[in-house]
Amino acid sequence: VPLCQVFPVSASRPLANMGWANELASGNVCTNRVTMRLTVAFTANTAQMIGLNSDPATNTSWETIDYAAYFYIIDGDIRLYFYESGSFAFDAGIINLNDEVCIERFPDGTVHYSINNLFVYVSTTTATADLHVDSSFYSDAGLWGGSSTWTILGC
Repeated sequence: VPLCQVFPVSASRPLANMGWANELASGNVCTNRVTMRLTVAFTANTAQMIGLNSDPATNTSWETIDYAAYFYIIDGDIRLYFYESGSFAFDAGIINLNDEVCIERFPDGTVHYSINNLFVYVSTTTATADLHVDSSFYSDAGLWGGSSTWTILGC
């Protein structure tokens, strides 16, 4: 059984303004096992976060995404960090174009982060609430589209 399964959904940022006041969230509520998987398909200088969140309607800020992958791309280097509720959790280093990043909550509430089907970090926080896919974009170059995917299982 693969770590993450793919059901592609493409989405691009809804607004062209600068700053973290841009988001796109799923309307689906996910319970039990939830998997979000995406393929890195961009190299433009940008800063953006995408992840799983229990309260996406609270605001458009990255600080309230419960479990987030933070992509900071500068001069062609794609740096990946994981954040939880606005706090730094793990530095995954530099990743490559077409790498697959996954955030997955298991039925027992544990949250695992992986790159190319290899676990790189396990959260110290247990997730018990229903979750949505949520995002926050900083720069106007930020987009998810083409081969980028948002994956939601268990909805």
